[in-house]
Amino acid sequence: MFYLLLAVACSSAIGIIFKISEQRESNRYLVTSMNYLTAVVFSGYMLINSSLPDINVTSNLGEFAGRLAIIFQANKGLLSFSDSVTWSVILGIVTGWIYCTAFIYYQISVRKNGIALSGMFSRLGILLPMTLSIIVWQEIPTQIQTIGIVLCLFSIILVNFNFKEGERFQITGSLVLLFFFFGMAIFCNKIFQKYAQLELKPLFLFCLFLSALLLSLTVSLKHARALKKQELLIGFSVGVPNLFASYFLILSLDQIKASIAFPVFSAGTIILMTVVAVIFFSEKITPKNGMAIVLTAFALVLINL
Repeated sequence: MFYLLLAVACSSAIGIIFKISEQRESNRYLVTSMNYLTAVVFSGYMLINSSLPDINVTSNLGEFAGRLAIIFQANKGLLSFSDSVTWSVILGIVTGWIYCTAFIYYQISVRKNGIALSGMFSRLGILLPMTLSIIVWQEIPTQIQTIGIVLCLFSIILVNFNFKEGERFQITGSLVLLFFFFGMAIFCNKIFQKYAQLELKPLFLFCLFLSALLLSLTVSLKHARALKKQELLIGFSVGVPNLFASYFLILSLDQIKASIAFPVFSAGTIILMTVVAVIFFSEKITPKNGMAIVLTAFALVLINL
């Protein structure tokens, strides 16, 4: 649970820093690109300074695919170190594309559906990896833990949705895509942890953020403007916790069932951000936010029983 709490802290830091950037009217696309660049530099440094053997990607992808298929079919075991290298590179590139695409759809959804609904659907995206982990790897929580998971999910809805009388919303295509890409972005961390050698985390993260950076730059160029020093600073400040949020989440998934880790990660991030906003940004805590904090705390107790 320690690694999961560190992942929650890092994820919350990302949201808090983005909140500061919005107050200063920063270009979020440029901030995001700088964030990915920072994560690339730090993960590259971690990779260079890791005590790993020679890293070589297999030249015969057909044979690699065959060995990977055997692991998938058996649904157990780890890839060899050399195959884990190839898997880290391929999965890292795909995951980076998904990460950046999720952010792009978040921007689209905010314009079409508003911040509240977009925030709720992005956070509820953890339902996808949670469900897949239960189906594929039978990571089934106990009955008491299930109650805790349900409370976590309810707290996410409670914080993000405005329960005004008669208020309704329509599930649009952008919300569905937002839900899907955020869910798959998190799920890819689980796929890496499940089949690859964990000491290759720096390689996986380096490929992930490099891929996200390249896609992010293409989008940023469409919204190009003179880069401010504060945007450089904010991007750097986001990049470090962004890297370590994934790093610690992968470590936590090696110790905790994904069906438990994902809802705690999502709900815990929201609640911690809410608490920080109240303490440091003088935001008033609403009754529903207060209830969400209590429910999440109670859920964490149930999940750890």
